[in-house]
Amino acid sequence: MLFTAFSLKRNWHRLTGQSRDQLNEDLRFFQTIRFLTFCLVVMSHCWINYTITPVHNPYTLEQTYYSPARHAVINGGQILQTFFLFSGFLLSLHFFNTRTQLRGRSLGWGVVLVVVFYRFVRLTPVYAYVLLLHATWLAKFQDGPLWKRGVDPERYFCRKNWWTNLLYANNYVHVEEPCIQASWYLATDFQLFTLGMILVVAVVKYPRLKFKLYSLAAAVSFILPALVIYFGEFDGTFIVRLQ
Repeated sequence: MLFTAFSLKRNWHRLTGQSRDQLNEDLRFFQTIRFLTFCLVVMSHCWINYTITPVHNPYTLEQTYYSPARHAVINGGQILQTFFLFSGFLLSLHFFNTRTQLRGRSLGWGVVLVVVFYRFVRLTPVYAYVLLLHATWLAKFQDGPLWKRGVDPERYFCRKNWWTNLLYANNYVHVEEPCIQASWYLATDFQLFTLGMILVVAVVKYPRLKFKLYSLAAAVSFILPALVIYFGEFDGTFIVRLQ
């Protein structure tokens, strides 16, 4: 797995090939939704560049905030949270599908460690290479005043805090000195994947508590963010502002 992660031939085939698996055929509509939301996220992040770089016509940008339709693009990054929903949906689908195929076999808590470790090994080799690139040669790929201004601090942060990324804890540890800004998503997804595995295994082991476990998970997902927003005095949702 460590070597095939860097295989161009294998990864290109998996990226462009059409799966004959029935489950993947049934989820083709799901891939379409993911693609459309992905496009909106990219458009939103392109807009963010206008808010953090010098512009010649700020008045034009200010006027876009008076258009409700354009807010869908300006704050399109909010839809990024739906990818956590997609990840949880696929986790549950594949888990219970595999569970059905292995009916009759006992399920222990050790499966959580096995599946999480497999995901760690699958993601980390290429992720570590990207971290190394940001900490060393990335700053030399381009030139210019804005390029150095953005890349040099990140190179320093990656050399200092690379270990928080490899432990998928960079969204909580040393958040003021981030190595690769966008990597917060990978850390959050890994953490939610781990919690999701614990939840689905608990549901299988204790079927009588299924409703209570789902209710508890739903309540915690609302209460914890509310407490963080309230005591941290944050905005209820992230808004891209020109300020």
